[in-house]
Amino acid sequence: MTAARTAQQPKIVMVCSTCGTQNVLVDAWAEWNPKEQKWELAEVCQTVYCQECDGESSISELPFTSR
Repeated sequence: MTAARTAQQPKIVMVCSTCGTQNVLVDAWAEWNPKEQKWELAEVCQTVYCQECDGESSISELPFTSR
């Protein structure tokens, strides 16, 4: 997976490399910010889970096209 994208970069969609669905999840770490009183995303891990395949997978990045 790529790092955060800037406004100038084209939009993409993340899909399962096996079945092509967008129903994918990734593990992430969050840390508590006592000043803001909320959880903040600290790191996105490399483990990918596909809800359609019902198992671990990998992600492919495709260009985003609005319909």
